[in-house]
Amino acid sequence: MRTKFKQPGIFYEETPEGLSSGFPFMEIQKEEKIPRVLFIGAVQDTDERIEDSSDTIKEIIMQSYYNSEIIKEVLDEETYNSLKFALGLRKEKSDV
Repeated sequence: MRTKFKQPGIFYEETPEGLSSGFPFMEIQKEEKIPRVLFIGAVQDTDERIEDSSDTIKEIIMQSYYNSEIIKEVLDEETYNSLKFALGLRKEKSDV
């Protein structure tokens, strides 16, 4: 059985004075839930050139980003804090 993931549109504000203070945001309809996971491709240039062009070949690495509220529900507090530390969201592992 395949799980279907509805990927919402992601929007960007160009100034920090906007609705999301400059952070990317998703517009979620009232009857929908915030996604548990998002899949986003990270595109980088390679050192290889496209033949007869000045453009470089691109490499895409698919990434998944998880809803922190869902993760918080299933992990114990110590593991959750360790995860936040590993992601750079805490200065020390012992932060509560």
